[in-house]
Amino acid sequence: MNEKTIKITCHVNLISKPGKLDELLDALEICAASSRKEPGCEYYEVIQSIAQPNEITLIEKYSDYDAFNAHFNNADIREFIDNKQKALLISMSNKVYVTRFDSTGTRSQDDASNLSFRDEITS
Repeated sequence: MNEKTIKITCHVNLISKPGKLDELLDALEICAASSRKEPGCEYYEVIQSIAQPNEITLIEKYSDYDAFNAHFNNADIREFIDNKQKALLISMSNKVYVTRFDSTGTRSQDDASNLSFRDEITS
C-alpha cells in the first residue's frame, strides 16, 4: 500500500440556519471555485437535498491524502471555517473515505483500517 497515492473522498453534510441558505450557498460557491483550483482536487460538488432543502452536501475528491490535508490551508476554506461557519450552520458533519473501486472498476488494495493517518481523520 502506498499511502501517497490513495484517493480521498470527503462528504461534508451541512444544515443551514433558517434564513441563511442563500448566504451559505454564496459562501460555498466561493469555496468550491477556489477548491477546484487546488493541486490534487479532482472533484468538488455542492448538492442540495430535495426532501430537506436546508441540507447541503459537499462531495470532494482528492488525488491523495496530502492534497486533502492541504485543502484546509486554502484561504477561502479557512475564511469559511473560521469566520462564517458558526453564523450560517446549525450543524456540520463529515465522513472521509478511500477509493476501493474506481469508476473504471479497478480495485484498490488500500484498506482504510490500515492507514497511518486514520487517527487524524477519525478524531
